[in-house]
Amino acid sequence: MPGLRVWVVNVTDLMILEASSSHPQALTDDAFDALFTEDVPIHFNYHGYANELKGPRIGRNNMHRVTIANHNEEGSTTTPFNMMLVHSTSRYHVAMQATKGAAKRNEAARLRSHEVTSELMGMISKMQNDIMKEETDPDYLNEIGNFKPDTASMSVG
Repeated sequence: MPGLRVWVVNVTDLMILEASSSHPQALTDDAFDALFTEDVPIHFNYHGYANELKGPRIGRNNMHRVTIANHNEEGSTTTPFNMMLVHSTSRYHVAMQATKGAAKRNEAARLRSHEVTSELMGMISKMQNDIMKEETDPDYLNEIGNFKPDTASMSVG
């Protein structure tokens, strides 16, 4: 969605989410708010179980704005990307959560949210049909999103 600003935070240590009084590695409230802001929607797209994230958030302010997509013991033997579709943790689902969150704060996003969500649902349906037909994830999924650092902009020193 043009005009949608997204802030991505990669959390590698769940203990930083704990209330600062409950764990030595936890972020202070000010540091937490600087990283996650104080008032915008937060979406965790987590590979584990939701209760692993729910516990650490106890004691933080404004956690009503948090949504979590996670592994949920659904599905059977299938492709890796289809498992993400089944668990609602795919890139399409993350985009839908971003659209939903933006619609709460931005009138232009609210007006387009149904259209964008419908388009994303269509992409999900097509992807699932293609995966079931071919019995494999599309090859192009391995080409999308590969991180290539911009070494030209890195300073030496």
